[in-house]
Amino acid sequence: MSSITRRSFLGGAGAISAVAAFAGSSTGQTAQARRWVDEEIGNATFRLKLSPSQGLKQTRLTHAPSALLLADGDYSFSFGRPEFLESSISEDQAGLRVVSLRGTALGSQLEVVHDFRLPGDQPWVEEQLTLAYRG
Repeated sequence: MSSITRRSFLGGAGAISAVAAFAGSSTGQTAQARRWVDEEIGNATFRLKLSPSQGLKQTRLTHAPSALLLADGDYSFSFGRPEFLESSISEDQAGLRVVSLRGTALGSQLEVVHDFRLPGDQPWVEEQLTLAYRG
């Protein structure tokens, strides 16, 4: 098995994530949603393992074709670990899957919405974190 450096992987694969400047999908297609339990989701390029019931401990991102582990550890938030009270996954007709986590932090003063988007036909993962102060 040959090895690959992070620099050469990123140089060949391009950007692997983007921060969205908009909320939700703009395709206008309806999505089927269900409750998300600690699971793994992926597309042809990436596999993402999330555990919202554990505060996103043991999060893992793997490059599927090479099995290269890109991230493996507890998710870190500068404001402390949120308590995710709701989690769901939806998929629209185009194959875009969205895992949406909703919870609170800082003694319920901070509302946290954490979305992960994985299109079925594109080689990327998109993450969006929305914070709202409720204190």
